[in-house]
Amino acid sequence: MRDLLTDMGLSIDRPGWEKDLRIHEAICGVGEPVVVTGRARWEIDAEAGASGYRDVSRRLRMSPTSFGRLVVTDDPKVLQRSRIG
Repeated sequence: MRDLLTDMGLSIDRPGWEKDLRIHEAICGVGEPVVVTGRARWEIDAEAGASGYRDVSRRLRMSPTSFGRLVVTDDPKVLQRSRIG
C-alpha cells in the first residue's frame, strides 16, 4: 500500500498514517446506478477527440471532500433515498 500511495503522489510521511486509511473495493457494472458523494469538477479530457472546433471533450473528476471522504455506493437504500423527482 505504501508503494501505491507513493506512486500516486500522496504523502505518507507522517506517523500513524495507516490508522487513518480505509479502503473498500467493489465493482460497479456498466449502467449500474450508483450514488457518489465528494467534490466534483469538470476538466478537459485531452485523451478524447473533439468533434468540432467548439466542442471540447470533458470528464467529471471526483475527489474527496474537505473531510477527506469520497464515497461510491450501489446500496439500494441509499439509491432509493437519492432519487430525484
